[in-house]
Amino acid sequence: MKSAELKSNLHLLIDSIRDNKTLNTLYTVISGSLTESQKVRLSEAEKRAVDQSLKSISEGKTYSTKDVISEMKKKHPKLYN
Repeated sequence: MKSAELKSNLHLLIDSIRDNKTLNTLYTVISGSLTESQKVRLSEAEKRAVDQSLKSISEGKTYSTKDVISEMKKKHPKLYN
């Protein structure tokens, strides 16, 4: 699997996680494996966007991976040939 596809799949999986404990564990694992120069530094606007996303997740305002992939296939069929 190519890097872009792996990243896309990881994003979809992470977006489908509803358990905050799992998200925190995943964050710890991923951030612990990065060198200092690889770590992402977010702007205040980006931090607010992340916080809003986490709030939406905790409120159950999410889509399943299956639903997202189904919609992607409808909108971008050439990507799924």
